[in-house]
Amino acid sequence: MFISWVRDLFFDSINLLVLVLGGFVALLSLGNLLITALTSGSFACLMVVLYDQFGPGIKAIDLADSSQHRQWRMTASRFALLLISFTAVAVLLGTWLVNGIQTRDDVAVIAHRGAAGKAPENTLASICQAVMDGADWIEIDVQETMDGEVVVIHDSDFMKLAGKDLKVWNSTLKELQEIDVGSWFGPEFSAERVPTLARVLEEVRGQSRVLIELKYYGHDRQLEQRVVDIVEKAGMVNDVAVMSLEHSGIKKFHALRPDWAVGLLSSKAIGKLSDLDVDFLAINMGMATPEFIRRTHKADMQLFVWTVNDQVSMSRMMSLGVEGIITDEPELARNVLTDRAELNSVERLLIHTAVLLGEPIPQRTYRDQSP
Repeated sequence: MFISWVRDLFFDSINLLVLVLGGFVALLSLGNLLITALTSGSFACLMVVLYDQFGPGIKAIDLADSSQHRQWRMTASRFALLLISFTAVAVLLGTWLVNGIQTRDDVAVIAHRGAAGKAPENTLASICQAVMDGADWIEIDVQETMDGEVVVIHDSDFMKLAGKDLKVWNSTLKELQEIDVGSWFGPEFSAERVPTLARVLEEVRGQSRVLIELKYYGHDRQLEQRVVDIVEKAGMVNDVAVMSLEHSGIKKFHALRPDWAVGLLSSKAIGKLSDLDVDFLAINMGMATPEFIRRTHKADMQLFVWTVNDQVSMSRMMSLGVEGIITDEPELARNVLTDRAELNSVERLLIHTAVLLGEPIPQRTYRDQSP
């Protein structure tokens, strides 16, 4: 109720936003100070009482009855001084919040399995759509088939996409390409089949970069070397980066091609970043706190966040200074970047805090938002 009242009162008053947000921070800090003082004082009083009852005959000083105890009274001048001090603190804190907002957007739009919000994921339809939607990078998942081909698919089998319990590593390319992987999204995509990595690279060459995620599912044969061979044959070494959830796989790939850009995917806490020896991290949006972003940049790594599919979250991540937004909606991300170019710092701060103040986020169901 209170949050809704604050939102309705100040969302149309941009010039007051700095003061209001600074005031919130100041009140929270003051509340924390009062709670700390109360708990510390209560503990001290308890110690005095216990010592008075059980101590070796030494009487505790009764502070409540002390004639030297002075009472503090609120006067008009003191109230005015407190009000001026609070306002000054609020302005300073609000200004600090504004200065913490990224004002220059140098953020890459990374299409998650292609434009998976508009077409079936990891198909040529979604990949071509991502190119049309202006994606800087197209993220795809690759696995090995039984006959040594590298194909673009996320799941280990086809149960969710086509109702078939067929494992990728137990199938030949010919068998896989008989499966309809588009109709689940819409009947107009019934002709979509599992593409090869070579076909995808051919499709996007000169139009977009490709972020390749290595998928293992415990069945790695020569995935790293095969990916290297395909990318080099396509002449796209400078337009490709490689990542995986498996750090051991990234280390193997890095040993093969130490000059290629490699990254680690993670959905849980990461320890010492300097030990990872990667060029970038791709993390769940919930992990992208200001402190973690600072740690990543201090370790000289880029940071990508997944999967970001609404305008408010996109703008907040951009304001925090991440290098890439992984999204099923690359056109939406491109539009957010265009709109943000016309905003000042205070307006960006308004969007940045919209979730905190209860601004609703448009919801949509996606098949899978995991990496």
